[in-house]
Amino acid sequence: MTKRAGKSVALEGRREAALSWLRLAVALALLAVAAVLLTALAGYDPADPWRPDEAGAARNWLGPLGAVVAGVLYGGVGLLAWPAALALPLGGWLFWKGRGQVAMLPLCCGGLWALAGAGALLGQSGLTIAIQGQSLAVGGLAGQAAASGLTALAGAGGAWAAGGMALAGGAALIGHATWPLLGQALAWRPTSEPEAAPRTTPRPEPIIAPDKRPEPTPEPTPTPAVEPANAPALEPANAPALEPAPPRPRPQKPAAPAAGPRVVAPAPLEPPKPSTEAAPCRSENAAQRFALPSVELLRLPGEQHAQIDHDQLMEKSRLVESKLADYHVAGHVAEVAPGPVVTVFEFKPAPGVKISKVAGLADDLAMNLRAQSIRIVAPIPGKAAIGIEIPSAKRQKVFLRELLDSDHYRQAQSPLTVALGKDILGRPVIEDLCRMPHLLIAGATGAGKSVFINSLVLSILYKSTPDQVRLIMVDPKRIELSTYNDVPHLLHPIITSPKEATAGLRWAVAEMERRYTLLAAHGVRNIGSFNDKLRAEGLAAEPDGRLGGLAPDPERPARLTPLPHVLIIIDELADLMMVSSKDVEGLITRLAQMARASGIHLVLATQRPSVDVITGLIKANFPARISFQVSSRIDSRTILDQQGAEHLLGAGDMLFLHPSTPGLKRVHGAFVSDGEIEDVVEHWKNQGRPNYDESVVAAAEGDEDAAADGDDDVVDELYQDAVRLVRQSGQASISFVQRRLRVGYNRAARMIEQMEQDGVVGPSDGSRPREVLLRD
Repeated sequence: MTKRAGKSVALEGRREAALSWLRLAVALALLAVAAVLLTALAGYDPADPWRPDEAGAARNWLGPLGAVVAGVLYGGVGLLAWPAALALPLGGWLFWKGRGQVAMLPLCCGGLWALAGAGALLGQSGLTIAIQGQSLAVGGLAGQAAASGLTALAGAGGAWAAGGMALAGGAALIGHATWPLLGQALAWRPTSEPEAAPRTTPRPEPIIAPDKRPEPTPEPTPTPAVEPANAPALEPANAPALEPAPPRPRPQKPAAPAAGPRVVAPAPLEPPKPSTEAAPCRSENAAQRFALPSVELLRLPGEQHAQIDHDQLMEKSRLVESKLADYHVAGHVAEVAPGPVVTVFEFKPAPGVKISKVAGLADDLAMNLRAQSIRIVAPIPGKAAIGIEIPSAKRQKVFLRELLDSDHYRQAQSPLTVALGKDILGRPVIEDLCRMPHLLIAGATGAGKSVFINSLVLSILYKSTPDQVRLIMVDPKRIELSTYNDVPHLLHPIITSPKEATAGLRWAVAEMERRYTLLAAHGVRNIGSFNDKLRAEGLAAEPDGRLGGLAPDPERPARLTPLPHVLIIIDELADLMMVSSKDVEGLITRLAQMARASGIHLVLATQRPSVDVITGLIKANFPARISFQVSSRIDSRTILDQQGAEHLLGAGDMLFLHPSTPGLKRVHGAFVSDGEIEDVVEHWKNQGRPNYDESVVAAAEGDEDAAADGDDDVVDELYQDAVRLVRQSGQASISFVQRRLRVGYNRAARMIEQMEQDGVVGPSDGSRPREVLLRD
């Protein structure tokens, strides 16, 4: 459908261009004819021979041709030859500029009726005029003939009445035919002289503040009252379809509403608060044992918010309307919302315009507006408008300091409060990871994914202590998360091996089951209720020696302590899926389905959002997702179930899908430097070393060592499945077992060798496949 619509738009564009050239050619031809007629009339001489049988030299400016033309016109219609000649270029201009708005047939008929009526009236008057000594009837022979005929039929009074009715009818037809273009000219005239109006008010459109506090105006102006940013947009006055510029409110007319798009001012920056006290924390013991880092460790944002250029925004709005009109999409821009990175133009299409037609014009608009990329939201959730997001002329950088200084972050009580960035209006976006409860992140290389993960970790380090949140970090690349080594929040040293990561996921599943057993024994439904119950009963007044104790073994009763949240961050999911996709997918799916109430949360990130990495089973259990810029719309659909991420600008520009919010939210991620990360990590290191739990990967290491040593007493858990597969298929090769069971080469080779020892397959025979001795 998109390709067919694109071809239709291209054909219509070529047809319109051809018609435009044809109109111009007709207008130029009529102008040339009018120039000849006017020149001939101006050079008229009564002595010129204007009939072919007369002799003599013509003294007309155009020679014999001019003499003939002038004689015929003066003799035929008299002085009406001048308005008739002047009407030709005017008709040509209307035909060229009207573009279908001016009905040419009624216009021509009205002109002829008006000339006939005027000629009859002039002929009935009997007036004459002397031109270079010769007396001519002002109505010409045609006027005299019309007057004589009407007088013979209806008398003198009837002749006057018939001539007047013909003149009035012709004028009415001309006015009806040219009314659309005349109305457009009248509507355009006030805005064509912007400098003539006194510049007493500096802003032509009202600025709507994003909060609900109206700001008093410095001087009384006739503009509409200021309203909140979440109020419905003002409907602009109806204007013709080809209006060059929407009319602006005039100071001398206070009752007239503003017809231009409403400008929504971006949210003002909250001034930095020099606070030395820690952010609110739910743990009473944490305030005694740990000190949360100060925001002074982070970089203070500089003054980078430029003033809003209303004239530029209005000009861009008119340009958007004009370019959409070129593709036969009628409508108007109702609201403009400039932000730190993009400016959103709310476009209200005319009745009958399909939304799909507008949504497919993103690339065409980007080319015509010379923008890096344009994203079209069709429609905006909750509004009868289409959002056109165009990159701002000057992009502003978002710093983590201003997000952590905001009231939204300071007042949040959850230990897993995350500062995502700013929305398109410049407002902080603060979310609770406990409510998501897991997060899936995807984006191409260099789109800002790693910086976002660092800002996510710092948000948690600024809000929670090791008694509240423990971290398990998986970094196969060994460089992205290595800065956080020895942070007290870590439950295990940063994992770099995919096999250890799989073991860590198995440990998380076991920990989840232990926690659910503990919660069921105390009659609570989630970790928050369990910790609140312990504090209310005074069972955990004195913490034990561990930093954030884990769930105790139910078979070994021990003194209970509040359970911390466990956050597992995997920086590159694709590496784990390549090694053991079957095991990793099952473990991640089980944690995503059940681990929310137990306080275990997952953050998965990948730069390869393909279906073999982000499987349908994984995606179905991660309702909260973030996509940075991707290379194709297919990758965007894979991560978000809809396209749009391919139109992002990179450098932290993201689309956020929240499970409780309809539609996508565009967020601009915060920037944090390596120096800021090191300062925050050093602050936590100075307060103590982490208490690692070696059981996270210890069991897996023992299994790997036993398998590597080739112990005969150790039987692979998939060995019976491999034997069954070989006996049913009749094929016995290492690659076949590796491919069907999704295991590594060494593991498949050991199972084939074990089958040879058990007499299931024969010995190897060079390049030939092994013989299957036992078949089903």
